[in-house]
Amino acid sequence: MLMKHRTEEEYYKESKRLRAEVLAQADTLKEHPMHFTITNGITMEVEITKTDLKTIVSKASRDNKFNAIKNALAKDIRGYLEKGEYIGWRTVAEGKHGESAYFAYFDR
Repeated sequence: MLMKHRTEEEYYKESKRLRAEVLAQADTLKEHPMHFTITNGITMEVEITKTDLKTIVSKASRDNKFNAIKNALAKDIRGYLEKGEYIGWRTVAEGKHGESAYFAYFDR
């Protein structure tokens, strides 16, 4: 769990530690992705792959606290997604790809 009042260096180290843990977890999904159903607002079948987790922890910002929190949430991606509040479907914005109509939005 993240503690309050850490230094930037401590957040950086925590972020890297959590990233390594998530990447180890991701390796277990290589041949067997995680599958679960979300029923919070709408029913959705979710699949989390190794690549999904790698993408989450590999997108780093300059804010080490944000990176540490993001990587901690990636460790329990299922729990994080299941607790999201359903907002709705996005309409396709002009100039955007048509697949964006299939994106469901949740607020955490």
